[in-house]
Amino acid sequence: MNNGIRLLFTVGVLILSTPTYPQSSTSVLSSQDILQLYKDVKNLNFDESRVANVENVTFAKDRAIFAFQKGTFYFVEPVREHITGAIFLGEGSLSLDPPTEIERAQVRRFLEADSLLETFSAAYLRFTGQAAHDLIKDLTFTQAEIPDKVTELHEEISDYFLKERGINLASGVLGDLLNGAEEGLFFAVLEKKQPELNFSSYLAFIFEPNASEEVALFQYFPRRSKKPFYTVCSFHRTNDYQSGDAFFSTVEEDDDALQISHYKMQVKLEKSGKLNTEAELTYSPLVDNLRFLTFVLYQELEVDSVNNVLGETLAFIQEEKEAAFSVILDEPLLPQTEQTLTVYYSGDALEPANGNLLLKNKVYWYPRYGYLVPATYDITFEYPSDWQVISVGAKIERWEDGSSAFSRWLEDTPAFGAAFAFGYFDSTTYDSENVLPIKVYSSHSRATSIRAKIGGDVANSLYFFESLLGHYPYKHMNVVETPGVGSQGFPALLFLTSHTFAREIEGVMEALRGHEVAHQWWGNLVGWETY
Repeated sequence: MNNGIRLLFTVGVLILSTPTYPQSSTSVLSSQDILQLYKDVKNLNFDESRVANVENVTFAKDRAIFAFQKGTFYFVEPVREHITGAIFLGEGSLSLDPPTEIERAQVRRFLEADSLLETFSAAYLRFTGQAAHDLIKDLTFTQAEIPDKVTELHEEISDYFLKERGINLASGVLGDLLNGAEEGLFFAVLEKKQPELNFSSYLAFIFEPNASEEVALFQYFPRRSKKPFYTVCSFHRTNDYQSGDAFFSTVEEDDDALQISHYKMQVKLEKSGKLNTEAELTYSPLVDNLRFLTFVLYQELEVDSVNNVLGETLAFIQEEKEAAFSVILDEPLLPQTEQTLTVYYSGDALEPANGNLLLKNKVYWYPRYGYLVPATYDITFEYPSDWQVISVGAKIERWEDGSSAFSRWLEDTPAFGAAFAFGYFDSTTYDSENVLPIKVYSSHSRATSIRAKIGGDVANSLYFFESLLGHYPYKHMNVVETPGVGSQGFPALLFLTSHTFAREIEGVMEALRGHEVAHQWWGNLVGWETY
């Protein structure tokens, strides 16, 4: 899967497709040209000569029908002859009829109907490719002043998406614009005319040609700090159902522009929770003439610089609060040629947890491309010598230099992710003749007996699952207490909720521990194809 819009709504950030680049369109652009192009896309200027009063105009994007009954369109000025946005004020409606019973049932969870028909009073639109032509072809432009409401709506939505959700709409539009494909993305935020109880006053509609499911509709709660987007429905484009491809397609249909195969990282940790990282990414382009790469990165981490394989500094784009960054390569790359990219970044990535420090985000604390693509890891940590680091894979060496300790962890079986814990833990090792060493780490308040009990349950689960599912590929298992109700499994590393350390509920806690152990096979070695 590419770093597509559909992925980003689920993780709290939005990244439009990382594109392929026709040689003729982008090889002539310097990095500075592309940076200027980004500024033009970001600093939208509404065009007083492209104002259109409309009545009963319809626009279709796959199964979504936008009806603009009465109102006014305000289009933005072209960027290199491409119009990339518009705002509509007036009376409009959106109708959407999902193609499958599964998606109709999903709509019924929100509305007492199989399909959606909603009226709106304002529409914020961003688009590339064919959408601009389809919107404009039947309109007559006039000269008119741009109302304050138009610029205010643009600033409100773009600022909220960036500052509150880490979503850089301008960077995403730029990436798709550089693609040059005829069929581009279409993104709309609709302000509903009649607010309803328990249903958001805003909807977000997305059509993204390279996503695993190209059509999606979300509820959008702009003032909600957690879970601002709820999926109303998502499905394949109509052509895929007509051809039968929708019934056999998988996430693999996405047009990945590159694949990262290996991470080599130097990570310096401080007791304040700050992290400084040098991350070398080994990757292979999968398309021709690749120049613009977008990676997801936790919102509180800031990129300092990016170097190519020769150590030369590359231009990149990352706005304040953005949960991603985009790298501009000096020259287009050929497919299937192994490359390296080194990213230097830092930030407050860890938070206190029972006297220790744990990652605020265990998935995106390092640059990611695509949806949990397997890779190998070689990570060296530097940290105060009186604390410990527990990470994925095998700890192959540890040494000290003054007040600092260093430990190197190697994960040579491709895995879907890597994480670590950092602190001053108490630990108990469960060791027996029939099972590999299991070390359980917890805060100081936990008794040795509970750590031993957890170690025994993990050992039993490993023995049981190995007899059913096959060889466990690691020579040890580390278990770390983590705050809250969530648990998570990584290669040879389990994060278990503090609730399982605090009290023993017969049957329940054993099942929870066994569930997380099972992820060593299902989730780490074998991934899920779709949701």
